[in-house]
Parts: sequence; C-alpha cells; structure tokens
Amino acid sequence: MGTPRSTYAPTEPHAYQVTVTREGKWWMVHIREVDGLTQARRLSDAPRMARESIAAALDLNPEDITVDVHVESYISW
Repeated sequence: MGTPRSTYAPTEPHAYQVTVTREGKWWMVHIREVDGLTQARRLSDAPRMARESIAAALDLNPEDITVDVHVESYISW
C-alpha cells in the first residue's frame, strides 16, 4: 500500500467580470456573476469596490479576488 493521494487540486484564479458606467456623480459598478451592484466616486476606485462587494457576497478575502473591469462609453457633460 502506498501513501494516500490528496484529493485537493488547485484551481485557476478566476477574474470576475465587472462593468462600470457613469450615473451622475457616481460610477456604478455591476458584478453580474454575484448579482452585485456597488458604486464608486472615482473610476480608479471601481476595482477595489468590486473586490469588496464580491468578498462580502462570497465570504472571501478581497485581496484574493481579481476583477476584469470594462468601462462603458462615457460622455462628460
């Protein structure tokens, strides 16, 4: 008899798809995969806000989450 084999198999990191749109003074951050919506004051804050929202929904550490941000076209008034 040999040593028992582990059933653990590492998985590839998953990047959550995030769509960001401008609504008034806010950037709306849509995370379809977790049916999530959050907002950010600055576009540069959108990835962090998305990670925090995903982490809260899935009980994960925000630092372990990768997001792929897509910005919808935006016209500044």
